[in-house]
Amino acid sequence: MTANQLATLQRLGVATPEQTNQLAEETMRTARIAARVACRQRRLRADDIEDVVQLVAVKALRLVKRWRAEKSAWQTWVSVIAKTVIADQGRAYQSEAARGRAIAKMKGIL
Repeated sequence: MTANQLATLQRLGVATPEQTNQLAEETMRTARIAARVACRQRRLRADDIEDVVQLVAVKALRLVKRWRAEKSAWQTWVSVIAKTVIADQGRAYQSEAARGRAIAKMKGIL
């Protein structure tokens, strides 16, 4: 069964537990690809890949009712969600770096 078919069943609320697990696996596979690409592009730390994959999977499955097969494939939907989660992580990195600089400045290191 394709990811689109599995997502449609999940969206309609008629997916079996096995089908839900298959959709989750496919979702995580797609999210992992996006996270690895972001890591290669230095937008994501390698240590954060699995955390991002899990966040993407949870978000995608939670928002399955918003997905429309006529507008995009399930993998495309997951990829878009992955981009937003990765961007959120990038903003967290920036905040972390800013805090570190502020602390260093307060201590007179910079």
